[in-house]
This record gives sequence, structure tokens and C-alpha cells, in this order.
Amino acid sequence: MSLNILTCNEESMATVMYRAFEPIGSLLNIDRLSVLAVEDNVAKYRYSWRSDGSDNPYGQGFNIDSMTFLQRRLRSLEPILVNDTETLRRDAENEYQMLSELSIQSVAIFPLIDGKSIFGLLVASNTKEPSPWSDTQKTILSRLSTTVSELHIRMRNQKEMTALQDELIEANQRLHIAAETDELTGLPNRRPFMNELEHHANSLYVSTITTMMIDVDHFKQYNDLYGHVQGDFALRYVANALKHILAPCGHMVARIGGEEFCALLINVSHQEALVLAERMRLEVSDLKIPHTGNEPFGVLSVSIGVSHQVVDEQIATQLLLENADAALYRAKEKGRNQVQSEPSENKQ
Repeated sequence: MSLNILTCNEESMATVMYRAFEPIGSLLNIDRLSVLAVEDNVAKYRYSWRSDGSDNPYGQGFNIDSMTFLQRRLRSLEPILVNDTETLRRDAENEYQMLSELSIQSVAIFPLIDGKSIFGLLVASNTKEPSPWSDTQKTILSRLSTTVSELHIRMRNQKEMTALQDELIEANQRLHIAAETDELTGLPNRRPFMNELEHHANSLYVSTITTMMIDVDHFKQYNDLYGHVQGDFALRYVANALKHILAPCGHMVARIGGEEFCALLINVSHQEALVLAERMRLEVSDLKIPHTGNEPFGVLSVSIGVSHQVVDEQIATQLLLENADAALYRAKEKGRNQVQSEPSENKQ
């Protein structure tokens, strides 16, 4: 029975307790056996067995604030054994009154201890007539109280461990997100971008892959002219502009370092990719962020290199990036603030 109690879970606890209490009560020849939880000086029945099958009249519990005898004895953490409740009439009037209302003639109360404090009570009682508590009864009830206490401690520790594990999982998730997120812009950084690119390059459901390299024009001069703080604000505006165009279409844009961004478009035609790239370029220009070092435009702008590849066999992801980078280089050579595409034999 002890093993069954110690190994039960929270869902089966009530059933296990009742199945244990019934044979123990019969074996010890007692009329009632209960476990009460004590919190803020209120005792509430958690599990209860009665030989006559009657209901628990104190289902909502009772206050022990005024029961000074009970509280004084419990402070010692020792069992309270009353062979005849009539002996309480003079020195413990409140306790006597309650026990009389319950028709209890003798009672044994074993504190359930969690460390050094009491979290509950194991109460055995007789209602037919006063009966002295034998050594066998005291020994078995004491062992039962220890078992119930150990169960409580195990479940408490289990809950604390589960809560700690949940906190660790949540913390790990936050760290994982932080490790894959660019702190300045909130966009994904290089790692998740490369993982996505590698994943789609080896997927059976991908027909085309488009990569874009996006660079803010003359950004070093912008920092020199307006300062790095203003440069950070500018990068955030650019990131939001790029995301505003691509995110609604389900495409990915990432900041891979400094003023450089990458975009990944899956299953779009070459022409569709160029249209989106041009929309991103215009979206940044329309921000009208002053940049006197970006002549002849006078505002912050981006150059974009596009590489489009039909996936008809395994492709090298590095080649996709190199082609987009080559297209970006050509866009800069031709005067910046424009979109260039790396020529490809297979275009849609």
C-alpha cells in the first residue's frame, strides 16, 4: 500500500488513497481515516474514508484559529493521541465541541510534515466508543503519515522540477531566437538565412530559388556625415521597407552584416523576382532619408543583385549567393540605386 501511494500520480491520488485507507481502517479497527490539508489555519478534507459510508460534513473545511490546544500540540510536530475526547472538555473546549459534533469518541492526529512545517494532518478516529490507541495502531498510522508526507514532497519537487524545466525550455527558446535574430533590425541573421537556403535547395517541392543581395548605397559616407546613431535608425527603416514588400508574400529577408541584406524567394518566376526587387528599391527611395553623400540621388538608396535558378537537379547554395553578389557588383558599377540580374541559362 505504501508503494502504491508513493508511486501514484496526481490524477489517481484520490482513488489510491481511498483504496489504501479502507483496508488500513478495517485492519486497525477504526471508524474514520482522513487526510486534511492545512493552509492559513484552515483545515480542509482532501481524502476521507468512513466505515459507515457517510459523507464528510466538513467538505469546505474548518478554521483552527481558535483551537489553541491543537495548535500548541502541533508545534511540537508530535502526534496527538486522545483516548477519550471527554478529557478535552475542560482544557480544549473548542476542540471538544467540534469533535462532539462529529460524534468522535477518540482521535489520533499525525502531522504531515514538509521539511519543518506542517502542510496537513492524518486523522484517525472512533465514533462508537472511546478506545485507547494501541502500539500497533500508532506504528501503522505513523508509517502511513510518513508515506503521505513523502508523497507530498515528491509531488511538490516534481512540480517545481516541471516548472523549472518549462522555464529552461522557454529561456532556451528565447536564446535560440536571440541567436538567430539581428538585434538592430529584428530581421533574421545569416544563420537562419543559410539554413533556409540549404533546406529549400534540397526540397522536392521547390521548382525555383531566387536569392537577392541588397546593399545600402554609400553607407560608410552616411555614417560619416550623420553619425552612427542616425545610421542605425536608417538601417531599421531600410529593413522595415524590405520586409514590407517581401513578408506579405511569405518571402524571407535577412540582415547578414553591416549594410548588407539578403532575400530568399521560393517558387517565383524570374520576372516576378525582378518586380519584387524593383518594388523594394522604390520603397527605400520613397523613404526620402536625406543622404548628401549619395549623389546624384540625394537620398538613401539600395542596390540589388538578383540570382534566379530553376531547380532541376541538386544545386550549390554558394553559387546562388555568388551569382547574386556578382549582380550586385554590376548594379554598383552602373551607378547604384538599381536592380541587376545575373544571367542564367535557365530562366522562367
